[in-house]
Amino acid sequence: MPLSIISLLLILAIILFHKKPAMSFKCLIVGTLVLILSSTGYVSDRVLQPLENKYESFTRSNRPVDYIVILGCGHTSDSALPATSQLQACSLQRLVEGLRIFRIHPEAQVITSGAAFDNNESNADKVKQAAILLGIPEHKI
Repeated sequence: MPLSIISLLLILAIILFHKKPAMSFKCLIVGTLVLILSSTGYVSDRVLQPLENKYESFTRSNRPVDYIVILGCGHTSDSALPATSQLQACSLQRLVEGLRIFRIHPEAQVITSGAAFDNNESNADKVKQAAILLGIPEHKI
């Protein structure tokens, strides 16, 4: 959780600013470096890759799959565009993976999730619309 560490370092830099300026400066520099390094794809990919490689991608299960849950992420509502074009990249990636698993296990029921926040339509509804456009039957969602 680099953001927690960064936040603590920056708060510490503010607290120490008048009493120990040298220590405050060091906290500020270290916090900034951790922020920059953890934000770059090269570093974050190298840190996460060993963890991700421990798990194989999902393939056909020997037992029937009852549910496939597609977690929400984000979208923008624009009635001039199809639902698939309104999804943010993270929602679209999750939907495509859910669709892949559904093709392997068509007996499963698909559950979409996601809030509306400042939108009039929830992400769950938008992902459902996109799933229907991509061929999942409405009664399965």
